[in-house]
Amino acid sequence: MEKELDVARAVQYKILPQKNPRYDKFEITSLFVPAFEVGGDYYDFFRIDESRLGIVIADVSGKGIEAAFIMAEVKGIFSTLARLYENPKDLLIMANSILED
Repeated sequence: MEKELDVARAVQYKILPQKNPRYDKFEITSLFVPAFEVGGDYYDFFRIDESRLGIVIADVSGKGIEAAFIMAEVKGIFSTLARLYENPKDLLIMANSILED
């Protein structure tokens, strides 16, 4: 069980952004502090174009390795869809459709 949690922690920390986006006119900061165990907490930033930034904040249901792998899947889905859809509504509808299957 402890090895599984170690793997899940490693996956989770690698999935989360290692640095925050930088802008001249404002500052973005983020902090991730897990409460007890590894969970499915997830956030990320996606540059839509030179003047727009997408931000996703999510909580994958569950704990441990399963939640960490679902987070990895969600990161891939959002990363890909952010390049295809500018409208957040359309992006979320498509992401939901993919995750339902």
